[in-house]
Amino acid sequence: MRATVACLLVLASVGVAGMAPAQDTDADGVPDAGERQLATDPAAADELVPIAEDEVGEGAERPQYAPRHDMTRVLFGNAGGNRYLWCIEFLEAFVAGNALVILYVDADNDPSTGRRQGAEGTDYQLHFSGGAGSCTQYAADGQSGPGPLPRFAVDGKRLYCSFDVGLKQEAGRSIYRLSVLSEQREPHLGVDSAGWLAVTGPGESEREKIMTDDDLTENLNMTLTRGEDLVERLRAEARNVHVPASECELDGFALSDDEYREWSARRSGAPAVIRVKAPAGSYRPGIFVRDEGGPEKYALYLDGARRGLAIAGDDDNRTKLLFLNEPITFAGGEALEFRAGQGPGGYRVESVIFLADRPEVRERTFEVAHLEATPLDAPLVPEPTSARLTWITSWPAACRIEYGRGETRDQALMEPAPLANHRVYLRDLQPGERYSARIVATTPAGQAIATAPVAFVAGARLPRVAARPDLLRVPLIVLNATGVALPQWPVETGVALPAGALMPDEPVRLVDADGRSLALQTEPRALWPDGSVRWLGLTFLADVGAGERTPLTLEVGSQIQVPAGPAASLARAQGQAILVSTGACAFELPDEQADRLLTALTATGAPGPSCPGVSGLLTDVAGGAFRLAVDPARTRIEANGPVRCVVRLGGKFVSEADPGRPLFDWEARVTAYRGQPFVRLLFTVGNDRGAEEFTSVRSLLLTADLGGNVAGGSVGADADSPPLKLAAGDSLYQRDDRAWSATTGATGTQAAGWMSAVGAGGPLTVVVRDFWQQYPKSLAVGERGLEIGLLPPLAGDQYAEESKDPVELVKLYYYLQDGVYRLRQGVTKTHELHLIAGELGEAASLEAFRSPLAACADPEWTRSTGAWGDMPVGESFWASVYDETMDRGFAAYLKDREDTRAYGMLNFGDWWGERKYNWGNIEYDTQHAFFQHFVRTGDLRYYYAAEQAARHNGDVDTVHFHADPNRIGGVYTHSLGHTGGYFAAGVVDGGSPWAGFTESHTWTEGHLE
Repeated sequence: MRATVACLLVLASVGVAGMAPAQDTDADGVPDAGERQLATDPAAADELVPIAEDEVGEGAERPQYAPRHDMTRVLFGNAGGNRYLWCIEFLEAFVAGNALVILYVDADNDPSTGRRQGAEGTDYQLHFSGGAGSCTQYAADGQSGPGPLPRFAVDGKRLYCSFDVGLKQEAGRSIYRLSVLSEQREPHLGVDSAGWLAVTGPGESEREKIMTDDDLTENLNMTLTRGEDLVERLRAEARNVHVPASECELDGFALSDDEYREWSARRSGAPAVIRVKAPAGSYRPGIFVRDEGGPEKYALYLDGARRGLAIAGDDDNRTKLLFLNEPITFAGGEALEFRAGQGPGGYRVESVIFLADRPEVRERTFEVAHLEATPLDAPLVPEPTSARLTWITSWPAACRIEYGRGETRDQALMEPAPLANHRVYLRDLQPGERYSARIVATTPAGQAIATAPVAFVAGARLPRVAARPDLLRVPLIVLNATGVALPQWPVETGVALPAGALMPDEPVRLVDADGRSLALQTEPRALWPDGSVRWLGLTFLADVGAGERTPLTLEVGSQIQVPAGPAASLARAQGQAILVSTGACAFELPDEQADRLLTALTATGAPGPSCPGVSGLLTDVAGGAFRLAVDPARTRIEANGPVRCVVRLGGKFVSEADPGRPLFDWEARVTAYRGQPFVRLLFTVGNDRGAEEFTSVRSLLLTADLGGNVAGGSVGADADSPPLKLAAGDSLYQRDDRAWSATTGATGTQAAGWMSAVGAGGPLTVVVRDFWQQYPKSLAVGERGLEIGLLPPLAGDQYAEESKDPVELVKLYYYLQDGVYRLRQGVTKTHELHLIAGELGEAASLEAFRSPLAACADPEWTRSTGAWGDMPVGESFWASVYDETMDRGFAAYLKDREDTRAYGMLNFGDWWGERKYNWGNIEYDTQHAFFQHFVRTGDLRYYYAAEQAARHNGDVDTVHFHADPNRIGGVYTHSLGHTGGYFAAGVVDGGSPWAGFTESHTWTEGHLE
């Protein structure tokens, strides 16, 4: 299709053969019925300009050609004010029910604003799909959301679209860009398209546009009332006739059975109408709606005449009743229509009601309620001199928090964004001092509302529980899934305790089967309302035989006598560094600006460091180098005791050429254990670049320095193969879940994920957990040390052949195109590595790092505490049925992972195939289901699967950074590529190219567990 020389014509002169005759008052070619649908004036001819035309039958030789979707002309005009009209002509009669037509409108004629990936510059994306219209609107920075609905009408070979939009104006003319796509829905065929057209056409008109329901800004003969108690009472009263949305006729609405409180209908297209038959009698018709974002307008029509209109505009996510002011006497059977507006908004309808009497009208109230101040004690937070304030507002408000010592309240904080549920932390308070705080909120009308002050004492502890048991014995089992014995190996777990059993500062004891005490480090992780410990974190060292289940006992109570053990903590601050010593190795972590996250990893007794330092290098698409830089403000010791220490570091990758320019965020958690020669490193990289919705990079490498002059090393090959020898400069590359290759010429399937070499200070080994499962990955012997390719460089056509299959493209290779890694804003990725100051065999088997020890309490004990809720255990009938079903489902889950090849850096831990092509994004809290089953059964398979699911969901599906702060913390629903946005519609016949956020697809239990 090509652009045409613009000429002005009245559409009636076009002359379409075979079009059925219809009333056309203004003789402009658009039947009056169509004009009513389009909100154009049937009494005034609409003049259109042809802006593109096509040769008849062009592309007919293609297999996917369908003449009813072959566009021959596109015309454009103004229908009054800012209402514009497009007409798309097709070769044959247009079949609306099986068509997908998209108009991409660059309203400001600026490709640099609006949509950022594919159809760049689009400000409004107008959809006509299966007979329904919708709109995606793009802000200047590329953020998208639902926009005002377009209006469509079909007449023979023509599809009309009218839309109210501010097109760029110059000298009275509209100057904008337009692209049009025409496809068949079932089976999917991409038939025709018109690339970007530079349009100069009719401008905004002084002629008034036809006023529609959407143009009204105040209620008309209808009233709004509110109140959950009122809503429920009116529904229950027998004199009223209540009709659920599921019993109404829906047109442009779709019945929704999601996790909303009841079945409801949501607007799905335009026009959107709910029809219902009236009962006999005198009633005021009304409609119950969910008041969500935007002014949602509903007009009531009877026999084609508008009887009233009401607007739900509080945007408070509450149910509202919109009802007619005066009653109507119905004979029975009359057809009523509630027509939804075209503007943006949720438009969720719960039900229709016929009211026997006028209901109570309640005005909107603005309340600030439930203000509570909770002093935070040291067991749960690193800053004991802080307090948490929580409160609720009845409307979204950004509140001011006024607080201070005594009653002065001379300090203030301001919330950054309006919310309804509020939480603020007050820090740097003086321990033991009495404080007060109050909340001040401003209504939409500008009225300030202040709460009464609440008083608290900073750092105050909850009163101790008076009556506590003398002794409780909690049976534990330590589970070893590996085939090797593990002496004094670290174990981390959590144990549930009943209310009142243990206060946070009281000791506990862990003993083996012979009654010997084990070295133990504890931390309260959750408290009961009385201040006693609900969940107690344990870290200890255990001797566990190969494949064994070793019993231990945790003793809790007021009579516990704890023998003296190692008292020294593993970490200590010294100057501008944090020094860690486990007894088997030592290392340093920077507490200042640095380009290495760990230095001087040295085995005890070694002549020098096995690893002088660990650094990182991120490379952008232009080849620019960005070095890992430590931000000392983010360095913090999170845990420190005689058995374990955890230090968190973070920063940015900073350009070598321009040190002030960052690219991506990073965070690391470094864990060390007493008596062990290794460091556990959780390294997270995140796309925090707010300028673009997607950012591509070429590679990310971590280098474990060996001090230079590295002659070579060894790398793990397939599980049944001996290690592969590598010379300096050699590497192993894991291409996918079925193939790796080395520069030596060796090949295999699934590499073990470890590498070892000897440097100036001795041997160093690196283990990458779940190495092949998170391909692409690489391990190399570099000039100065071991190079770990977390995002190894890609060849430009590396996955080109596989990507020819659209199913494989959307499933596995969506982010690995053209030799780069394409990551959506807010996505993070965490890798777990172990750095061993020695050979692998000196620490333990590789399996000990792949499948670490785990422990759980006796299931009956956990159930009895009530900390996990109502959790059935044992051999009851229903528990047995559940367990059998769970085992079958888990076997199918693992088989499906293999069958669908659900692996890859952004995929591992999730499942694929929701709506045929979507990634499931952990529906519905997969990690919670697996963790719960592990607690009930002690089956380690569920523990590891839960861990994989939780890491994926927390990294990829969750938004960690975003230019729009309201998106931070959001979790994407099932979609193509987990986050959506990688593809426009039509790549595959199904799936969800775009992802959104909803409370029904946001889970927290599994992450907390």
